[in-house]
Amino acid sequence: MIQRWRNLKKRRFFLFAILFFSFSAFAKNVTNGMVNFKLTRGNEKIIRLSGDWEFYKDQTFSMLVNSRLKADFVQTPKTGTEVLRKTKESPFGFGTYRVLISGLLPNTEYGIFSRKSPALASRIFVNGNEVAAYGFFSRREVNYKPSQQPVLATFFSNETGLIELVIQVSNFDSNVDGILSPIMFGLAHDISTLYKTSVLFLATIIGMLAFVLLVIFWCWIFDKVRKQELCLSIFLLALFFRLAIGQFNILAIFAGDINYALQIKLQALIFLSFGVFSLIYNSDEKFTEEHPHIDKANSFTAFAFATLLFCLPIKISPYIISLSLLASALFFFYSFWRMISALKTKNSQIAIYAFFYILTFAGIFLDEFFDGPHKNMLFNFTEISAVILIWSIVIYFVLSLEFIARNFLRQKSELSGQYISYRKFVPNELTHILGKETFGEVNLQDCAEFETTIMAIRFSTVPPKEMQISLREQFETIAFYSSKILEVLENSGGIVLYASGNEMMTLFRKSTKSAISTALEIQELLQIMNSRRAQDYYPCIEFAIAVHFGDILLGIIGEEQRIDCATISSNIELTNNICKLGHCEKIPVIISEAVTNNLDETQIKMLRLLGKIKFRETDKPINLYGFHSSHQTENSETIETPRIITQHEADKWIDI
Repeated sequence: MIQRWRNLKKRRFFLFAILFFSFSAFAKNVTNGMVNFKLTRGNEKIIRLSGDWEFYKDQTFSMLVNSRLKADFVQTPKTGTEVLRKTKESPFGFGTYRVLISGLLPNTEYGIFSRKSPALASRIFVNGNEVAAYGFFSRREVNYKPSQQPVLATFFSNETGLIELVIQVSNFDSNVDGILSPIMFGLAHDISTLYKTSVLFLATIIGMLAFVLLVIFWCWIFDKVRKQELCLSIFLLALFFRLAIGQFNILAIFAGDINYALQIKLQALIFLSFGVFSLIYNSDEKFTEEHPHIDKANSFTAFAFATLLFCLPIKISPYIISLSLLASALFFFYSFWRMISALKTKNSQIAIYAFFYILTFAGIFLDEFFDGPHKNMLFNFTEISAVILIWSIVIYFVLSLEFIARNFLRQKSELSGQYISYRKFVPNELTHILGKETFGEVNLQDCAEFETTIMAIRFSTVPPKEMQISLREQFETIAFYSSKILEVLENSGGIVLYASGNEMMTLFRKSTKSAISTALEIQELLQIMNSRRAQDYYPCIEFAIAVHFGDILLGIIGEEQRIDCATISSNIELTNNICKLGHCEKIPVIISEAVTNNLDETQIKMLRLLGKIKFRETDKPINLYGFHSSHQTENSETIETPRIITQHEADKWIDI
């Protein structure tokens, strides 16, 4: 090795003599395969070894030592060498690049850094010694193994302040050759600082992107109806691969070498993201009514490209990637059209998502145009656009959450008076039922068994004729009717056990007559309300009221700091089943045989036998009675004279 280096020194003496005459005083790039570190502009600490390197086609470093070959000068970095293009030779094969760096401090440690390894397989020599290798270099394809990783190597200058940098490359996988990314050169300390800064910068971007990706995907998990979040998370995943293993394979630093074929295909997924954005655009109903097939065709095209990309071998992948890039470029301008169209129709959501796509691909296309990182930049445009994209997404979702929260509070304020139908009532007579004088004397597990009149009410919404109503309108209708019913129950002395949704349960301890009068009052009130609302095309309700008499057990449950009351009785379930039967058969008020024992003759004459029905809670069939309806509204299907109910008809509705 020492003898080989001495031979190289003798052959380079003449070149060293003319170095200062042939090199520009303000040179920043390599010229004729040489660069003087002292003469760089402003005495820069770090320079870019971009420019005209010596290139030897089909030669290795060992061949250069033992032969005198005429060098071709090739501009780097390039994705295809000018020599190969001029001679129209195949880009597959191997070769050697060389540059001489003079004007250095003697025996001083220097270093090189590049966002990409020089080629798919390369070996780097400094002053005759190998300092780094990426992939597995070979002159034959059978032994060749590609790789793409960031480059970091340190070495020492010789006693004359000279470094000969030789890069030996081979490529048998894709139509690329040459040094792919700018090589930064400087003192080892400065290069190490640059490397760490670049890694930290990109790792921060990728970390932020991963966090936003997980948050958006988690939002979709909780609300799977919103497919926009799922599509956006898929797009961010593709962008993650583009940043993590694209221009700077940062995953190779933390996770080791990644299979080159998988690396190329993963980072190419970003070009197929127009498929998921087509799904987002397809949610614009106004646009899809006029153009129903455009977005579907885009999604199908992206799916077809993705299938081909992952199924075809790596040597054919560049053609698929090129077609995907062209499709993404066309979709880029299509997104401009969709954004303008969405703004005209005031569909801000579609316009914002279109902006996300435009912003991201503006950076990607600039990188493609400048062939990766710009020759005078240490970053790439994709990273810049990714940072702007992340903050745009964060701001968008924060504003969306703020709007949702503000809208929720406004709706809550509007409906606060109607939420009464969902609250749990603690009866004021609880202390008397339990034999206590004050609430302070009530304890857990206190209970009392007594006979009482039980009233159950059930109702459901009925939309205006030939109209549909939303869930919100259903809720508002039920809440409105519930508030009116609760006013009547509380004014008549009823003890409301619960009022939840479209069901209510009330106790009347004073008298059964009061319960019957209250039931008829509620019936008349609801029929009048239905009649008025039907005229204005507002939703109405169908209802049923059941009254039964029997014993129940009421007890105190819960915790010391939060007590509650509960009732246990088969009569509660029986009343519910009677009410359910009345609701299904459209009978407004239905009472059991046990109630008639507590009515006077005048009220009994108003009753009509509906049938003798056997329930699960009774040992034998019981008589059920109904009242003649005093009103019949447009929206109500109640009958003037309730018909007889058979056991067969009742079995369809009640719990047997």
